[in-house]
Amino acid sequence: MCGIIGYTGEHHVTEILLHGLKRLEYRGYDSSGVGVLNRKKIRVNKKAGALGRLTETMEADLDGTIGIAHTRWATHGGVTDGNAHPHLSSDGSIAVVHNGIIDNYQELRERLAGRGISFSSDTDSEVLAHLIQLELQGTGFSGFDPRGGAAAHSSDSEKPSGSGAAPGKPAAKRSPGEDQALHPAGPAAAVARALEFVRGTYGLVVLFKEFPETLVAAKNGSPLAVGISQDGRYIASDPIAFAAYTRQVIFLEDRELAVITPDTLSIFDAAQAEVRRPAETIDVRSADVSKGEYQDYLEKEIFEQPESIRRAFGNGGRLDRDFGTARLGGIELNGSQIRNIRQAHFIGMGTAMYAGQVGARMMEGLARISSHTLDASELRWSNPIVEDDSVYFALSQSGETLDTLLAVKELQNRGGRVYGIINAVGSTIARACGAGVYIHAGPEVSVASTKAFTGQITSMFLLALSFGRIRHLSPSEGKRLIDALELIPDQINQILAQSAQVQDIARRFKHATSFMYLGRGVSYPIAMEGALKLKELSYLHAEGFSSGNLKHGPLALIDETVPSLFIAPEGDTLDKVISNIQEVKARKGPVITVTNADSRELEELSDALIRVPKCPEILSPLLTIVPLQLFALYLTRELGRNVDQPRNLAKSVTTD
Repeated sequence: MCGIIGYTGEHHVTEILLHGLKRLEYRGYDSSGVGVLNRKKIRVNKKAGALGRLTETMEADLDGTIGIAHTRWATHGGVTDGNAHPHLSSDGSIAVVHNGIIDNYQELRERLAGRGISFSSDTDSEVLAHLIQLELQGTGFSGFDPRGGAAAHSSDSEKPSGSGAAPGKPAAKRSPGEDQALHPAGPAAAVARALEFVRGTYGLVVLFKEFPETLVAAKNGSPLAVGISQDGRYIASDPIAFAAYTRQVIFLEDRELAVITPDTLSIFDAAQAEVRRPAETIDVRSADVSKGEYQDYLEKEIFEQPESIRRAFGNGGRLDRDFGTARLGGIELNGSQIRNIRQAHFIGMGTAMYAGQVGARMMEGLARISSHTLDASELRWSNPIVEDDSVYFALSQSGETLDTLLAVKELQNRGGRVYGIINAVGSTIARACGAGVYIHAGPEVSVASTKAFTGQITSMFLLALSFGRIRHLSPSEGKRLIDALELIPDQINQILAQSAQVQDIARRFKHATSFMYLGRGVSYPIAMEGALKLKELSYLHAEGFSSGNLKHGPLALIDETVPSLFIAPEGDTLDKVISNIQEVKARKGPVITVTNADSRELEELSDALIRVPKCPEILSPLLTIVPLQLFALYLTRELGRNVDQPRNLAKSVTTD
């Protein structure tokens, strides 16, 4: 992983590739590179470090009309120029960019070395370039000989049970276009044959010296989308990479292979049948992916939350005030089915999982449905029990999180009903679920998620409200909650207006090296999310705990050097939280409190107190998280860290 962009067409390719890489920076990366067919030779430039290092070293004449580029986030091999993509075949005739993980790369590497192939990197991806080269030459593991078809010396025992694309044998009754695209001696068939030996995940794009207008792409578990325009074809891991040039997009599905030329696109499934799929029009505005007046994307996205939350409840369009409920057309469940639900499960990773924990509490509180949150990476290894009266909700900002996608497929394979709560329209998880709710937060560029988190919580609140009204919640209670929800955007604006106070608090505590975040009930996942924000941005130790668990271990960490941030909204647990604060103060621990309660005791106990507006406790996460986001932002700036691209992290984790 992490980002891919390719182009074949009429325009100078280098500018397009570098623009695409810039748009893909938000996904996180540690190196980057480009490969261009120039003067009948594939020329590659790649550098570890910031994208600026690549652009500064680009030769003026390194250009053409076809090329590929990549931003890498290391999974196999260190962060070096040599491990950056594209990777070349041993004879320099093929270049490959790859997202994903090749599970059996070590076995393939050893077999290729036995054929005399030498490697120039430590990556798993490089084996793909060499496998394709051998297949194109007719000396590959498949035994296919372009001079005489499938050679007799091929052996089924040589082939692992891989997850590759279609084999490269001609199928019967092909149209002339299909014959050309998958001619057994052609580049696409060579890629398909090579992938028969690959186990793992991939989104890959291949550039060929001998086929100067053709790119071949293949997808299995890692996203790829083709952009269609009058002056060429684009391919990228995220359409945002080419949105400045075209909004017409065709998404590839798993185990599909695409043959791309300046004016044609042929897609084939694993059985070599041609796939005809209409282009979709994506909505990506340039303002959404620029910083505007803000210092960094994270600040911009924090300050966009009033509007993104309004979009999540459809600017009122998803709210039915007359009946005190929400209308979510993507949830294809009728009243009888909702009344028969006994369990709801929310699955996700990282911030999405913490949002799911808030959603589970909302579902239990409003709909009285037993609800649980599942770590998607653990679910598929846990032999989950899937029952008819359960429903599952998959949360993901990008819609490409591989652990979550694999969990969705595992649940569906066992007969589970899975709905997506997704930001990225048309993403892989959204298409896999087929139904659900888009949160409409807009592009989120900073690696640390903010507005997607509050958008997910808002969407799950609507979900819980609609289920609750069908099951037992009164119309008057529903209307009261809708009134409170509609106030939230303006209340967040009030919090943002006091951001200077949060900045001062961050400055006061910038010398601390460890932080505790504590909350109860619906505020417990907010404590964990607040801690995650600080640790991923500032690289400081931060842990989130249930404040009720303080005496069962975490209290041992408390002294005058460890600040504790308490989330203490008005509600049933406030008195207990105040008792926990007293325990910390008794150990001389500094306390920062986020509250909407009118409590003199809190004022006296807190070294710093951040007030948020009053709201029903069940909606308080939408308000209490905002000061924690700001605190992480400002403390990170004080430490001189990269706010938008923290080290070692990627925006969209497409490997497991």
